[in-house]
Amino acid sequence: VKQTDYEYSNARKLQDLQDYKVIATSAADKALQHLGARKISTRRCPVIFSAHIARGLLSCLVRACYGSTLYNEASFLKDSLDQMIFPEHISIAQRPHLLGAMGSAPFDGNGVSTMDRDYVTDGRLVSYVLDVYSARKLNMQTTGNAGGVLANINRWRAQLHLDPITQTAIKNTVKSLPHSTFSVHYCL
Repeated sequence: VKQTDYEYSNARKLQDLQDYKVIATSAADKALQHLGARKISTRRCPVIFSAHIARGLLSCLVRACYGSTLYNEASFLKDSLDQMIFPEHISIAQRPHLLGAMGSAPFDGNGVSTMDRDYVTDGRLVSYVLDVYSARKLNMQTTGNAGGVLANINRWRAQLHLDPITQTAIKNTVKSLPHSTFSVHYCL
């Protein structure tokens, strides 16, 4: 059975790109992980998502926070500010001023200054993603996100980070999971 996967590297400076051998090895390793995969019965169990899938889930969350999605009433997060949407150990923030980082920018598409912004703090949704127009329509303040947090599904527009405590919590969770836990590479 043919199995495929991919890997890539992007950077602002040529010298910061990963070596093509590292990229090729990673793509091959990911493809090999699919060998022997099988369907499982319907069940409730902990799931560990690969970084690729987690990035896609994070982009879905951010899109649900867009002002246009909110004022069109197409978001599952409408009226969810200050609500718990994740476990307490999850915090998600934008850091748009990291020197030389992909997506760093001093201003958004409306010319509004960008700033460090928390979207999820201790599991609680604390901010939406609002440009000037959507903020006005929602009777809120712009968050300096004209153009969004993501430019498209494959490239970060701004720096989104999980807090270091989150990384520790994830590692501890992985260690404590029973053998019946499954790692997911693709959602079909």
